[in-house]
Amino acid sequence: MNNFLYAGHHWDLSLTYLDCTGVEWHHTGMRSGRGFPLMQSSVRDLPGQSPCGRYEQAPVPLDEVHEWHGPLVPMAPSPSRLSAWLTHPTGRTPEAVAA
Repeated sequence: MNNFLYAGHHWDLSLTYLDCTGVEWHHTGMRSGRGFPLMQSSVRDLPGQSPCGRYEQAPVPLDEVHEWHGPLVPMAPSPSRLSAWLTHPTGRTPEAVAA
């Protein structure tokens, strides 16, 4: 798990987060010059302002995403990601092993 401590909270950077308007944010794998994880929104061509502030085309540091678009809520993994996490050591999913 890739954790980052900010504002007294451990952020799991492997997860996608939803902001106050339902826009998804994910970690790019890079850090800002100040050391904060850089986040990318799923909305890249939103014109004007959102109800919670501006959206950037470039990656945004986690602290700024939290301030401008928070609260941020972690998304549950999709069934396909969950299945990949549960993959049997042989490379087959539990459903395939049971069949």
